[in-house]
Amino acid sequence: MSQTVLWAALAGGLIVAEIFTGTLYLLVLGLAAGAVAAALEFVPALGPLPQIVIFGVVCLGGFFIVYNLRRNARRGGNESLDIGALVQVVRAEPDGRCRVQHRGTEWDARVVSGTAPAPGEWLTVTGTEANVLLLKRRK
Repeated sequence: MSQTVLWAALAGGLIVAEIFTGTLYLLVLGLAAGAVAAALEFVPALGPLPQIVIFGVVCLGGFFIVYNLRRNARRGGNESLDIGALVQVVRAEPDGRCRVQHRGTEWDARVVSGTAPAPGEWLTVTGTEANVLLLKRRK
């Protein structure tokens, strides 16, 4: 068997294994093996050292991309799109709870610090607790 076929078989096997594991790292290894197979198809006389270098470079680049994708997904994936939005108080309670107009409907909300808001006052959403918007006064 030629080296191109061996690298292509390795690539296919790693990609099939990736389907069953879902880690993305096996996919990177499979793509790197596929890159070596493609390089051998264009340059049949490619020696073992350039093959290993191509495999290593593609693996390192792929691992870097996968690592950053996973890190970014962990860090900021659960941010609420409501944070930073301006809302108008419809009704207010003395303890800081209130109803606000936001996205075309009324929401339960709570002022995080300070005194109770007045109806008609505009506040900024700073976070959420379940379905309750957390608010602060605009500066």
